[in-house]
Amino acid sequence: MRALLLLGPVLLLSFTGCVRRVVTAPPDMGAPPADAPSNAVGVHFDSDRDGRAWQVLAGTQPPCQLPCSMWVDPTQTVHLRSSAGDGLYLDALDLELQGAKHGVVIASGRNRGEHVNGLVFTTLGAMGLVTGIALAAVGCSDTQRRGGMCVAGLITSGLGAPLMAVAIWMIVDSAPQAHFFPVFSTAPARGEPVSVVVTPAGVAGRF
Repeated sequence: MRALLLLGPVLLLSFTGCVRRVVTAPPDMGAPPADAPSNAVGVHFDSDRDGRAWQVLAGTQPPCQLPCSMWVDPTQTVHLRSSAGDGLYLDALDLELQGAKHGVVIASGRNRGEHVNGLVFTTLGAMGLVTGIALAAVGCSDTQRRGGMCVAGLITSGLGAPLMAVAIWMIVDSAPQAHFFPVFSTAPARGEPVSVVVTPAGVAGRF
């Protein structure tokens, strides 16, 4: 029970890095250049502004510093890299942007707090699981004399296993991510900016 009571606040703190980003509406890029592929998509690249400088590389085009816009072949791999060493390879723009002729891609770097907490609690969960298995193996082999040890082992294992599972998910979830938004109009109503809200549950926004 103590483990669960401690885990709750830590998990909450891990996700307090929710970011609200307001990016400018994708500029009217006009018609694709003559050398652009027939399926070219106008993409506006931006970041969650967490202090990292991002650069995007697409095909033979010169690298551009985020925020920037370019026409890209949605079937080619686009590489984003940050000054902190984060790397993203986008190889499904045609699927992510759902066939739109314009789109917004928001890059977010690794969540350091969530990553560290994931490592710590993976270790603690694994220790609890191994300890619980050992106690249960000894105690449950003779419940008449060691019934208490059997119960303690089952409880410890029951707490350690989900703790380790959640912690491993935290490690995976803390990795750099890209959020995709198809845009079917580059002129939002009333001139309002595009609003992007990044939360632990996903991404919401106004376009």
